[in-house]
Amino acid sequence: LECEYSGSGWDMVPCENTFLTGFGGHTIIIGQAEGRLRGIEFFRMGMTNILGRYPVHFHRSITGQVGEVSDCSVHESYFRAFTVHDTFDLKVSRNTAFDISGHAYYLESGVEERNTLEYNLAAFVHVIDGALVMPSATTSNSMQSDSILVPADHSASGFYISNVHNYVVGNAASGG
Repeated sequence: LECEYSGSGWDMVPCENTFLTGFGGHTIIIGQAEGRLRGIEFFRMGMTNILGRYPVHFHRSITGQVGEVSDCSVHESYFRAFTVHDTFDLKVSRNTAFDISGHAYYLESGVEERNTLEYNLAAFVHVIDGALVMPSATTSNSMQSDSILVPADHSASGFYISNVHNYVVGNAASGG
């Protein structure tokens, strides 16, 4: 969402007098940190189309010791809900993602393995800049633009899982 702005700095700034700013907080568990998130409400979090700025983000978490997100909710999110990037052995269970821009449960790079996604709900998931037909292996355009960081966001989904070596059990997705 772009607003009128004549000052210097970011090209896109929060819009006054509206909650549709595209600019919220984010939580990141990174590297050897251990994260256990339980029963937390994440409301109007994430930053639209800003890489790595998601409501709940496990980023290259490598310990495999303590990694869990359970009984949490993300709603009215500006960019994704639960993101797992280059992380292994994480448990994501009994969470709710509602009214999300971009993918709700997002295993980001395809190398993530042995993660468990169980009994989660994704509902009312929106594309970021309008739905488009995704390019195939026979087309040359990637459809990345100023308003779309990752081409897959043109067709946002409740669960974006690009590696079959994860455990996905009892999850549900509802219309967008």
